[in-house]
Amino acid sequence: MDEKQLKEMLFADQGRMRFKCRLQEHDRLIDIVQLLFPTTGILQNLFCNNFMSESVEMIKHSVFLYEEGFFDCAFYSLRQSIEILNNMLLCADDKERLKRWDSKGWFPFDAKVKEILEKQNAAYSEIKTKIPEFFENTDAYLKQANKYIHKQGFDTFYTCHWEMIDSNRDKCTALFLKLIRQSIGMVLIMNIALDPLSLVLSDPDVEMHIPFEPMTEPIPVDVFEEILSINILEKIKETEYYKELKKYFLNQEKLNEATYKVVREQFFDVQRLDEIEKQSHLLNIIEKLILHILLAGINASYFYPKDYDVFGYVTSYKAKKHLDSWSSSQYDKYLSNPSRQNIAWNDMYISIFPLFDSYLIIQHNEIFSEDDLSVINVNVDNVNQEYNRLFGAHNVRK
Repeated sequence: MDEKQLKEMLFADQGRMRFKCRLQEHDRLIDIVQLLFPTTGILQNLFCNNFMSESVEMIKHSVFLYEEGFFDCAFYSLRQSIEILNNMLLCADDKERLKRWDSKGWFPFDAKVKEILEKQNAAYSEIKTKIPEFFENTDAYLKQANKYIHKQGFDTFYTCHWEMIDSNRDKCTALFLKLIRQSIGMVLIMNIALDPLSLVLSDPDVEMHIPFEPMTEPIPVDVFEEILSINILEKIKETEYYKELKKYFLNQEKLNEATYKVVREQFFDVQRLDEIEKQSHLLNIIEKLILHILLAGINASYFYPKDYDVFGYVTSYKAKKHLDSWSSSQYDKYLSNPSRQNIAWNDMYISIFPLFDSYLIIQHNEIFSEDDLSVINVNVDNVNQEYNRLFGAHNVRK
C-alpha cells in the first residue's frame, strides 16, 4: 500500500468515526451570534473589544465544529469563549496582568481568575450575587462538557461516539445547546460588567438623557430575553453598579427630539433649528458651528469635519443627487485646490474651510453667494480663534 492509499484509508476512517449532523437550531443560533457586537467605548479598555469579538467568534465556530462531528472541540471552543471573558475582566482591572497575558507569561487558571474577580471586581461580584443561578448553571454545564473534552467515558471517544445510541447522542446535543446559550449569555453579562453603559443605552427611560454619541454598543435586549430571560436582566438592573450610572444620566438635562437627532444621529432638521438652539449648550463645538451656519439661512446638505468625524453631519436639505457610494477620502484631491469654494462636484458643489488642524467640507446644491461665504468664514474664524486660544495658533491650517 503506497502513501496515497494509506492517507485515503485513514481519512475515510476518520470520516466514519465522526457523527455529522445539522442542528435544528442552526439558523437561529447563527443569526443570534451575528447580532452580537459587544463594544465598549471606555478608552483604557478598548482592548477588551478584541476579547469580546474573539469570544463571539469561538461561539460561532463551535456550531460548525459540532455539526462536523468534532463534538469535543465544540465543547472546548465554548469553554474557552467563557474563559476569554473572565481573563478580559481581570486584565481590565490590572494592566500589569494584561502585559503578562499578552507576553504569554504566567497567568492564573480560570478557577483562580474567577476567585480574584469575585474578591476584587465589584461589578462582577454584585452581578453574580444577583443572578447566582446563571453562574451555577454555567459551571454545571462546563463540568459535564469537561467529560467530553478530557475523554472520560467510552461515549466521548471518536471511535465509539458514532455508534452511540440515539438517546446518548441526544443527551450530548442537549448539553451543547444549553452550554452555547450560557456562552452567549455570558458575552452579554460580562459586557455589562465591563461597561454598564451598554445596558443603560438599551433603557428607553435613560436614552434621551445621554448628550453624546457613545462608542459603546447597547445590549441587544431581545437577544438577552430569548437566550436567558428578561427576569435576569431586571435583576442586573437592581445592582448598585447599574443604578448609580442610571441615576447619573437621569439627573442630566433631557434632550428634545431635534437635539437628540443632532447628538446621537448627526442629523440637523432645519425646520426645528429653534429647538436645537435652545439646547445648544449640549452640543459640541463642531455641532454649534454647523448650527450657527444653518441659522444664518445657509442651504447646505452635508458637513464633513475631516479627521474629526467619520461620517459627518446631514441636514434636511436634500442633496440634489443621490450617491450610491461614499468614501472618507472622496474629497482629498480637492484639498490642494487653490480655490476651495464652490468646487463643482457630482453635479453639486463643495466648499472647503480650514478648521482646527484639518478642514470643514460643506456639500451644497447651489453656488454659495459672497454673503454666504462671508457668513461661513466669520463663524469658522470664531471657532478657530477659540481653538487657538486653547491649543495654539500653529495648529490651525491655512
